Amino acid sequence: MVNSIPESESGKSSAGGELSEDLIFDLLSAGRRRAVLRHLEHELGEVTFSELTEAVAIEEGLPADGTPDDYKKVYVSLYQTHVPKLEQAGVLRYDRDENTVSLTQEADPVLAYLNFTPPSKRRTIASKIASRITK
Repeated sequence: MVNSIPESESGKSSAGGELSEDLIFDLLSAGRRRAVLRHLEHELGEVTFSELTEAVAIEEGLPADGTPDDYKKVYVSLYQTHVPKLEQAGVLRYDRDENTVSLTQEADPVLAYLNFTPPSKRRTIASKIASRITK
């Protein structure tokens, strides 16, 4: 069964149809959805569903030469739950005829949250860079 978002809770704000912060956090709450978004952002275009499945499985630690059963668990999860939820939110497009997945422009705010570096980490990164420069 596909996890669906009721129309009244679709997460779209009434002004301009932008994704609500609550929906963005909900979409990012699952590691597999984050892996899907990272892979699609990295690829900058369409990928096949099987390529996406393999990338997510490998990110989760499965070996590239894993068993078909290992990959099937990831595939089913993506097919039944994660891709439909991202598609319903308008963040990605799944072409069932071509069996390809790609990001939409609606993904931009979600990717901004996904790629956000907290200030505490920014200071750490900045201090590491500064210490290398001063050496």
